[in-house]
Amino acid sequence: MKFLALFFSLSLLVSCSGQTSTPFEKNPPLGQVVMVKGVAVNTKLSAAIQTNSMLFYCIEIAEWPEDVAGRTVGASGRLEKTDQFKARTGAGGERSAGTAGGDFLLRSVSWQVE
Repeated sequence: MKFLALFFSLSLLVSCSGQTSTPFEKNPPLGQVVMVKGVAVNTKLSAAIQTNSMLFYCIEIAEWPEDVAGRTVGASGRLEKTDQFKARTGAGGERSAGTAGGDFLLRSVSWQVE
């Protein structure tokens, strides 16, 4: 019952319109299972979910199927934040491909088209 209450309250933090609330952005429940709703987008890194203010990489999914990309999806997964994919600058000033860092990942994702 306690898990269900936690899951429900976390689900409320991400609204159906895709907007995330300020408390979620400022104090994300890292390591917890969260529910995210937003637009399914394919990135170079992986499939992802774009809300109005945040991008969540579904790191274990290479890309969304063609009939899912661009549609609204709901997904649950364990939330992590990492700099693992951050672009790096070499000794000669060369810059590698990568993200800006501070990326939010969802692991062990289950999802459905809304």
